Amino acid sequence: MLKKIKLGKRSGLKCMVCFEQISEAIKFSRNGHVPIADGIRCDGKRELMRVVNHLHSDAHNAARKADETQRLWLTQADKHPWVKILKNHESEIIKNLIELAVDVHNDSKVLTLSANSWPSRSLSKMHANAQIASYGEHGLDSKFACFKQSSSAVHYKNPVIYREMLDTVAEITMESVTNELKIAEYFTLQVDGFVDKYSIDNKFITARYLDKNKAMKNIFLGESHSSKRGAEGLLDSVIIVLKNLNLEHTATQNMTGLTTDGESANTGKKIGLWVRLQEHLKKEILCIWCVAHRSDLAFGDLQASIVEVKNWKSNVKAVATFYRSSAVRIEELQLISKQSKNKYYRFPEHFEVRFVQHLIKLSESVWNNLKSIRTHWNSIITNTSGNKTEKSVAKGFLNLWKEGGDQEYYT
Repeated sequence: MLKKIKLGKRSGLKCMVCFEQISEAIKFSRNGHVPIADGIRCDGKRELMRVVNHLHSDAHNAARKADETQRLWLTQADKHPWVKILKNHESEIIKNLIELAVDVHNDSKVLTLSANSWPSRSLSKMHANAQIASYGEHGLDSKFACFKQSSSAVHYKNPVIYREMLDTVAEITMESVTNELKIAEYFTLQVDGFVDKYSIDNKFITARYLDKNKAMKNIFLGESHSSKRGAEGLLDSVIIVLKNLNLEHTATQNMTGLTTDGESANTGKKIGLWVRLQEHLKKEILCIWCVAHRSDLAFGDLQASIVEVKNWKSNVKAVATFYRSSAVRIEELQLISKQSKNKYYRFPEHFEVRFVQHLIKLSESVWNNLKSIRTHWNSIITNTSGNKTEKSVAKGFLNLWKEGGDQEYYT
């Protein structure tokens, strides 16, 4: 592991493991350097402490593991998992599966595109390898090689296999999530519903807990839907997720709270989800509304009480609708903003943000673009070949959003 070397007139030590596995050691070093891989002095107490610290470092451990894996592979030892499989299966099939496993694991870490896009990326990689091999065999001036891969080579490369491997990665990850929740002192759940384009009422379950370092963490536990209706279906969706993660017993002991929206199926005093879940757990928990729904209700009460707020909101939305309904107007507004050296703020779509948050984003866009918007409205009015209806709308907007007016003040 350590080799004695000469450093001029002094003696030194060189870590042969890190030297041979330098690329792996560098990944875990603090500054991208592993000095002992090239040799360091060892003629003093301070220098010897550096050697000892290195032997306990992450960089050295990573190099040692890589060296052991390489040794197992070279000696064809059955302790290496891939070698054991290779002895029982055809090497070409295993090679394809190994490449597939590495690609899927990498994609799961970096959060790349969906499974349906994977085969094309994998095939392009195979095509590139074939072209490189062709250039290596026939020279760089050879003709472009057509990609004609045999059907057996792409047998495993399809979205179904990809999704199955992603499911395997998720299962392994969720095992660690389950273990973290089991050792956590307390945790709470958040249940949020969403009806997708297939009219399936999906429930998304999220947990919040304190880890062993007393740091607050949020984790996604899974999506669930039940064939049952109302509050009974909501409870069933939560129980399904807890059962899948083997957390039912843990929930009865450590679950302390539940966050939902304010629909009656959740908050009903007799048969709502809050009551049903407490009966299922056989204990009381803290049940609260999420802040987004709560703030939306508060703003709704404000609009009902103050007519000016309701009218202001309608006028702000009218400006956004005026521009979102025409790509030409958007382009003209962007050009005016660019010419006047003002930053253009895009009007948010309804599906991008929720509740009062959408109104805040919308107000910011109108306020920051207001100077350019007024200029654009004036250009519409003064245009001799413009549409009469559009001119009339622009005049109304200018009168409503005049400088120093109520709309500007409220915004």
